[in-house]
Amino acid sequence: MATRRASGTGGKIRRRKDGRYTTEVSLGRRGDGTRIRVSVYGRTADEVRTKRADLLRRAAQGTYVPPDKLTVGEFLEDWLRDVVAGLAPTTRRGYRSVVRKWAIPAFGHVRLQQLTPLHVQRLYGQALEAGISPNRVRVMHQVLHAAFAYAEDVLDLPRNPTQRTRRPRGAAVQRRPLSLVEANRVLAAAEGDRLEALWWLLLTTGARISELLHLKWTDIDLGTRTLQIRSGKTLAAARFVPIAPEAAAALASRRRTQRAEVEYVFTRPRGKRPLDYDPMLAAWYALLDRAQVDRRAPHACRHTAATRWRDLGVPLEIVKELLGHTQISITADVYTHTSPELQREAVQRLAAALKQPLAVEMAAALKQPLAVEMAVTPDPNAAADGAAAHG
Repeated sequence: MATRRASGTGGKIRRRKDGRYTTEVSLGRRGDGTRIRVSVYGRTADEVRTKRADLLRRAAQGTYVPPDKLTVGEFLEDWLRDVVAGLAPTTRRGYRSVVRKWAIPAFGHVRLQQLTPLHVQRLYGQALEAGISPNRVRVMHQVLHAAFAYAEDVLDLPRNPTQRTRRPRGAAVQRRPLSLVEANRVLAAAEGDRLEALWWLLLTTGARISELLHLKWTDIDLGTRTLQIRSGKTLAAARFVPIAPEAAAALASRRRTQRAEVEYVFTRPRGKRPLDYDPMLAAWYALLDRAQVDRRAPHACRHTAATRWRDLGVPLEIVKELLGHTQISITADVYTHTSPELQREAVQRLAAALKQPLAVEMAAALKQPLAVEMAVTPDPNAAADGAAAHG
């Protein structure tokens, strides 16, 4: 094993068998006289030197918390506050759900340095047994992997405990759009609902639910029946979207019931803050139940709008712009589905064509072109033979 002596400190930086570099830093003594030693890891020797200097600086300032005393729960809450807080609202909500509903209850009490792949693998198994889909468990893995990768960088965690776990294989997600009959039932059941305007926008604009939940009244022009989506995943996601007359009427009705100082269109039942995802989802499922429509995620409405636009013959480029996509291939491959109604119509039209007498006659005629030609073209030799015989 190669050994390098750190300049000016007398410590040794060693290269491990896995290719990483490591060294030990002494941070004084405990009450019983034993030394406090902390291992530092890095991809290069220079990275180890930088981490060691940062560690000594934090220890001198009194801001360093020994990893052997930090629990997984404490670390994950710090990670949510210091790192995840800067992400998009929808991403923050998903990360918090994984951390607080699953990870902390499962192994939040375990010391961070003592967390093993077995702890994480058991969590995946528990989630699957609870009915969480394999795809969702894979998302859970991605969140935890990001969190513990951060611990590797700032807390010198020796190894990411998610690296040696086995993730369940996820099947491709097929989001089934609502049929025209189902969408009609939903809108009929939504009449008079507190969130009727939200359901109309969700089904007719193709907007993401996160975009609609953060919609402000300053983004809506009821005179021109247009809404402006300002923030999104990409530059193309910021766009103007027309509003259907029925949606505009529902929005106007909602505006009359709100106080003038309310900024957001869809707010909590009490207060001015935007409506959170979880209560919205509960209201959406309740609406589907009243409409007697199978439950599916609100995102299915985005697929519904794209599919129905395609059925109506709307050019794909316009659908792309309405959905806020950067590439038309995403619109074509992911968000448009061939509706069962059009599939059924295609089959029925073919069956009707096959039953038409004209189609049968044409098929028969194609088999007899030579016979017809022989009947109308006499053979001169045959005529001469016949005349000789009669003569």
